[in-house]
Amino acid sequence: MVWHVETQWWSGATLHSTGGKAGAQDDGKGRVTFPRSLVEDAIAKAAKSFTLNGRDESRSIEVGGK
Repeated sequence: MVWHVETQWWSGATLHSTGGKAGAQDDGKGRVTFPRSLVEDAIAKAAKSFTLNGRDESRSIEVGGK
């Protein structure tokens, strides 16, 4: 079984879409797999660092980066 999903996300003021080209496959063993290229593209586009904000600003931490 192959699913085609429409994925949308915002980047700044631009709405991006996969156009339904993202696909996952059910391997019949209770797992859903994604094409390697889809996963690698998602990793490449992910933020390299981000902030985990604490309730108290002084407790916020930066994750990732150098």
